[in-house]
Amino acid sequence: ALGAAARAGVEAATEDARRAKDRFAVGTATQADVLSIDVHAAAMRERDIEARTEAAISRARLNDLIGAPLDALFVLDSIPPIARPTEPVLALEAQALDARPDIRLSTIEQRTAEALIDAARSAFLPQVAFRGGWEWNGATFGSRESGWLVGTEVRLNVFRGFADRARLKSAEAALARHGQERLRIENAARLDVRAAAARLDAAEARRQVAAAVVSQAVESRRITRDRYDQGLADAAALLQSAQAVLDAEAQEIAARVDAVVRRAALDRAVGK
Repeated sequence: ALGAAARAGVEAATEDARRAKDRFAVGTATQADVLSIDVHAAAMRERDIEARTEAAISRARLNDLIGAPLDALFVLDSIPPIARPTEPVLALEAQALDARPDIRLSTIEQRTAEALIDAARSAFLPQVAFRGGWEWNGATFGSRESGWLVGTEVRLNVFRGFADRARLKSAEAALARHGQERLRIENAARLDVRAAAARLDAAEARRQVAAAVVSQAVESRRITRDRYDQGLADAAALLQSAQAVLDAEAQEIAARVDAVVRRAALDRAVGK
């Protein structure tokens, strides 16, 4: 986008320089007007060179991030229209509660705490064990006799110095702590989704305003050019209108980038 805007600025500045030279040739413009517009055109060419350089550096950085050779060339897709998801905020919050890894981890920790409580409570229950065995005894193979053994063992937890009760209370406290922590994480996830959705709405609104400003600036430059051709505007007005277009395009590009970032932030908050 920056490269396209820079190239458009060079073309517009070249056209303005041609207009100034045509007017100078017929004596309706001064040499100062031609020089000032030529300086503006040179600045636009410098801006185009910087944009091309930054684009090459950015491509190399992208190749490094994806593990491709630095000189590899890829055709990048154009940025699709950025818009807020059609789902309401409550539906996005439900998706976040189901998909976010921090909430899943909190669920696992809470279930682990519940399992520890069950294990601590089992210490108070009676334990019954059954044993059985079969064997052959004898000095020689022919004199061996078989024997068997069956037994039952019952254990009752009468008193172990309150250790089991302390272990149960500790497990219950851990479960309560994990429950509060899960609630805090869920509220934080809901807040992330709401904030990200609101910021995306604001970014999209700014993008639409910036696009309208670009259209207005381009139209203003067209009118100023016509007035300049008719001798009703000077070179300063022409340069001012060109600078207004550049500022508007920079604002619109920044708004588009911000909208892309905000949409990615919303996807991250939802857990995508």
